[in-house]
Amino acid sequence: HDKNINDAPRQRERQVGNGKWTFPERKSAHGVHFDISAERHIPIHNGFYGQIEAGINGDWFWDAHSFDDFRLRTGAGVGWQNSRWDISLTPFIQRRIYSNKGYSTNFGTDANISYWLTPRWRLSSSMQAMHKNHDTRRWLNGNQYYGSLNVLFAPNARQYWFAGANAMRSQARDSSDAFKRYGISAGWGQEWGKGVSTRLMGSYGKRFAKDKDFFNIKRRDNEYNVNLALWHRNIHFLGITPRLVFSYSKIDSNNKFYSYDTSKVYLDFSRSF
Repeated sequence: HDKNINDAPRQRERQVGNGKWTFPERKSAHGVHFDISAERHIPIHNGFYGQIEAGINGDWFWDAHSFDDFRLRTGAGVGWQNSRWDISLTPFIQRRIYSNKGYSTNFGTDANISYWLTPRWRLSSSMQAMHKNHDTRRWLNGNQYYGSLNVLFAPNARQYWFAGANAMRSQARDSSDAFKRYGISAGWGQEWGKGVSTRLMGSYGKRFAKDKDFFNIKRRDNEYNVNLALWHRNIHFLGITPRLVFSYSKIDSNNKFYSYDTSKVYLDFSRSF
């Protein structure tokens, strides 16, 4: 259940020159998010392995099909691991379909590194380089680069803490759509006893546009996200334990037409095997 599916700003009207712009009202929608993927590690020799992957994820709304969004991805690469290290490099291709129309095709490479400092502490890093190629919105075409560094601490089997920092640079033919973004995140997972578990995560990001937009404003956005999941391990069916999730996102921009907030409540059904 999404209360602001169209990301409508709180300020609907704004004077621009001698005219006035009016944005649409907020719309709510109901649907299903899904994420199905498969990954296979094929041992080669001395810790090296081949890796193949494929997946599809998306959002399908039964009362707002113009916002349906699907992403299909496949990739193949190589990796190496031992008792502490895991390093992989995976080229991929990703196809996006939005509002039942082709939207973009992306080509890129993922690099992932993780290292267990001790049985309780783990460091990990993810990097991605990708080229974006849009079907019709050619002005958005360009390269995108992303990197993150994360730390995980698990003092015992019932609790873990994590934190990280990340940076992104997104290029585009139209310089007003190009930007740099820097972010931090942190979270806490806890098993409380009697089968009850929670996971709380929050993040903050700062986005800087490269050039001025249509309103002659060089955008500066503050991005806030909070996510809380709650579940009970004794409530399950077919090996799946549903999680009740509350999610809140807010964009605070110096261009108020891009400022909005949205909240979601949903059930998460997941299974790994």
